Amino acid sequence: MKHNLYFRLLMFVLLPLMVVVSSGCKRGEDDPMFSLKSRDKRLLGAWKITNITAVRDISINDNSNVINTLMEVRFDGEETKLDSTVVTNSATYKRTYTYKGVSYTLNFEKFGILEVVQTQADYRYSGTNITGELQQIQTLKNSIQTYWGWGQDDKDKSNLTIGLNIYDFGPTYKIRQLKSKEIILESIYNDKDEETSPGYTYTNDLKSSITITLTSTK
Repeated sequence: MKHNLYFRLLMFVLLPLMVVVSSGCKRGEDDPMFSLKSRDKRLLGAWKITNITAVRDISINDNSNVINTLMEVRFDGEETKLDSTVVTNSATYKRTYTYKGVSYTLNFEKFGILEVVQTQADYRYSGTNITGELQQIQTLKNSIQTYWGWGQDDKDKSNLTIGLNIYDFGPTYKIRQLKSKEIILESIYNDKDEETSPGYTYTNDLKSSITITLTSTK
């Protein structure tokens, strides 16, 4: 009798724990081995975008007229840097653009509601005619309300859909990591279009990827 009582008590304690652990077990390749929080509870709340790395490589060969375009975007949470390289049969063109003072916060709420807040620092030159030092004079905030959800027919909740266009990627991203303090999303898209006829060859080869890191502000 005592053994049966002990066994029942033990199962009474362990069963709820097993349910919690199984609902928070590893799904993404960098997920924790297990978590006492469900994936929904880990996701809900406010997150700041602290890093974005996006690459788009387009190679076009139009009957031996070649144009290769490589665009790389890096965002560190406040500054965006875009490197663009275009290579043709006769020349190479390189450009670098830098923009700072913008940050983004994503607030995941219940019932699939996502609030996106953009904070932008407004700078002005201290002198006239673009002279003097850049000085921040105010901070502007804009917010929109959109949606979020787990991927379609995604019982494992290993994909995240957000109603937000990020450098022409989305809306669904693979969840590489979902921790209470950090989320890593990624998307890879490749496509190749070919056309061949007597005396004519055309190919359009696209390779693109993006990795987004979110850091909790909860």
